[in-house]
Amino acid sequence: MGDVKSTPGPGARPFSAEQLFEPTSPYGRMRGTLKPDAKLRGFFHYLAVQQKAKRAEPLRFSAKTGKPTASMVVSSAAPEEQLDADVWPELVPFGDRGRLLLSFRIRDARAIPPAGTACRAFFLTPGMLERLCGPDSTRSSDAARKAISGLLSGQSAVEPFEAARVLAAVPEMNGELDEDGFCKFPPFDLPEQAGHVDELPARTVVVVVVDRRP
Repeated sequence: MGDVKSTPGPGARPFSAEQLFEPTSPYGRMRGTLKPDAKLRGFFHYLAVQQKAKRAEPLRFSAKTGKPTASMVVSSAAPEEQLDADVWPELVPFGDRGRLLLSFRIRDARAIPPAGTACRAFFLTPGMLERLCGPDSTRSSDAARKAISGLLSGQSAVEPFEAARVLAAVPEMNGELDEDGFCKFPPFDLPEQAGHVDELPARTVVVVVVDRRP
């Protein structure tokens, strides 16, 4: 995690969604030592190792898209309230490999921020979610959403620096909203060594946070 060091005391500022877009926050400083594409490559290399054990030999991409258990979109200004939005994660064929696509649209016109507003999407596997929010968070989609909302609104019992450290290492995608509340994240081409990965892990949660600070 680079040279970021911190030992917050009992009165440390709780981790919350607003810190996701603050370069000087503990999360922002740790995230700054990592490249988003590198985190995604590492994530798919890990999935490739898992899937390779289930196959006799590598296969061509078959476009079998994994279905996340849950997805949610929140504003950093009010992460306890989910926005009315549709989220579309996809793994699609791209030559002999695959390509990760992600887009979302805010349906409530009143909640659409100005065009160009930044947003960030996180892919949380059950293991990552448990580290961030505890074992109860993986029991159901509703439990996952509730736990993530609690974390992002500063109401989690997880130590703030640990929450920032884990989330800074989570695979992510970054994009901007257009004037209609739609965001199409830049596509990510799967690395050659993981080109046969054709589904996301079961019970993966896709969390999108829109930068709306007071």
